[in-house]
Amino acid sequence: MIEDVGGDDTAALAAAVPGALGPFFRLIRGAVRVDLPTPGLPTAEVDLLRVVERDPGITVAAAAERLRVAPNTVSTRVTHLVRAGLLDRRPGVADRRQATLYLTAVTEARFAAWAEHRSAVLDELVGRLLPEERAAITAALPALRHLRRLLEERAEAGPVR
Repeated sequence: MIEDVGGDDTAALAAAVPGALGPFFRLIRGAVRVDLPTPGLPTAEVDLLRVVERDPGITVAAAAERLRVAPNTVSTRVTHLVRAGLLDRRPGVADRRQATLYLTAVTEARFAAWAEHRSAVLDELVGRLLPEERAAITAALPALRHLRRLLEERAEAGPVR
């Protein structure tokens, strides 16, 4: 349990973080999804759309590398998302054989609605916390951001050998 972890017990804290944060994000997605009129997408497709959102014009190969999956897996997802009107596949500028990916206006609108609703849900729920609980979460944010950056750096570095 996270409450039982001492500040200097690195192994216990490392073991407790996924158990605390993993369900947290699933619960946020579930709370937001309940109220939205559009059907939810599989997480793998949302992950791909988020990569394209962060890097418009990314190629299928680069997206696959970023997601750490096979290019044919991303290509299949791209085909599905293009057919659904959520992703735009265009010929590359330098090499027209290499497709580049962009979000459609529909996807941008869905992401904006999702973000707005998520903020409203979290605002309501954070408002129910005790002041000391809000302070504890606020105090933890810099460390969580640093941990995220370390995870991103490790992912970018590739497999540890």
